[in-house]
Amino acid sequence: MSATGTVTTTATYEAEGEVTRCDGSGPAKETLTVKVTANASSAVAAKASVKGRSKKAAYRAAKKAVRAKLRDKGVDANAPVIKANARADATELLLAKAGGPTVGPSLPSAEALKYLEDRMFDLINVQRSQNMGTWNGQPVALSPWKRLPEIEPAGRAWAQHLIDNNLPLAHPSSAEIKADGDALGCNQRPGGFPNAFSEALATTRYPQDMEAVAQETVQAWMASPSHRAILLSYADTYAGVASAFAVDGGGVVALRTAAADCSNITGY
Repeated sequence: MSATGTVTTTATYEAEGEVTRCDGSGPAKETLTVKVTANASSAVAAKASVKGRSKKAAYRAAKKAVRAKLRDKGVDANAPVIKANARADATELLLAKAGGPTVGPSLPSAEALKYLEDRMFDLINVQRSQNMGTWNGQPVALSPWKRLPEIEPAGRAWAQHLIDNNLPLAHPSSAEIKADGDALGCNQRPGGFPNAFSEALATTRYPQDMEAVAQETVQAWMASPSHRAILLSYADTYAGVASAFAVDGGGVVALRTAAADCSNITGY
């Protein structure tokens, strides 16, 4: 018979993101912070603040904390412990299960990813309905964005590239983002609108609650002037949201927008 020790802790993850405008004016980058709070239950979790500490030292500290929690609960202190995230500049989350198989993080399901991307798109349109944009220096009412699924694969591929190669958050060049957009074959809009494509990125974590990820990310973008400018763009009429996650729970969310007329692709 196996015993499971349950300790509920709260871990706060800090994430940074930046945005590049691709309307010909050159990239404008800004750093933001996204915090997502996650509860770890049905397992033993411990948090170790590891800023300025080596991965090895952080792991030892967190492992020691986990075993102390186990002993407090009268559970075998030699239970297997694994790392969910060993980055030296992030919060260390360790999971352990006594007397049974090792418990670790897993990739979000396809349903969870779809919920996240759909929910973020809807939340952005709520912001567009509640706020004004600007055009030629004048305030203008904003229409809801139209979903452009065809723009999402390039954003997802870039997010996955960052994840797979353990790279810091970064954009492709403005020219590359525009080339991805131009490859869709959207029509040029009349009325002086630029044939521009934009991208906003944010890193986050998978806390088993995609609603929290969606809410926190959109709120952080709205609090960042350059990200807010993209979300409330009058010129951009189409958008897509894509995401990618690693087994350690780290994720990248990519928003790509288009000022072009893509009705020839979407039918709307």
